[in-house]
Amino acid sequence: MRAAAVLWPALGSTLVLLGWALALSAGLGVLLGVWGARQAAAGRAVDALAILAQSMPGFWVGILLIILFAVGLGWLPAGGTPDAPGLLDSARFLVLPVATLALGNIAGYARHALAAMQGELAAPYIRTARMKGLAEGRIAWGHAFPNAALPLLTLAALDAGSLVSGALVTETLFARPGMGLSLIHI
Repeated sequence: MRAAAVLWPALGSTLVLLGWALALSAGLGVLLGVWGARQAAAGRAVDALAILAQSMPGFWVGILLIILFAVGLGWLPAGGTPDAPGLLDSARFLVLPVATLALGNIAGYARHALAAMQGELAAPYIRTARMKGLAEGRIAWGHAFPNAALPLLTLAALDAGSLVSGALVTETLFARPGMGLSLIHI
């Protein structure tokens, strides 16, 4: 009973962090990838920024975010959890850890979505849709994206597992009471 009393709250905290990071990275990454696939210059910019974001280690990104937003600007707390957990306070304490975890994954989703959408937008059925006079937004989201989504769903399934190791480091960096800190204190 004692082990469950320690592990369940830690696991819950880690799952909240992972859920928000996965939702943010998948949502924003897919939007950037689709936007980049529809415009050539935007695609090159998204790809270049994604390569840069993927090459930065997560702990370093976290330290930079702490320096900028917690120390320099004083907008967000550097770590820990709120004393009186309300929704707004809990969200403020989650912003930096979620951003740290999501940044590299946003880049991965953006690059995969960009490649998948570029392949689909060059397909013959897309030319047919354009000749019918359909709007570009409807072509991208209604025709090309459903076919390009399969590799993104695969990436999301694989990312869920890899986010766990990133969460352990991120929780340690931001002193969040999750599985990362529990493993260190064992």
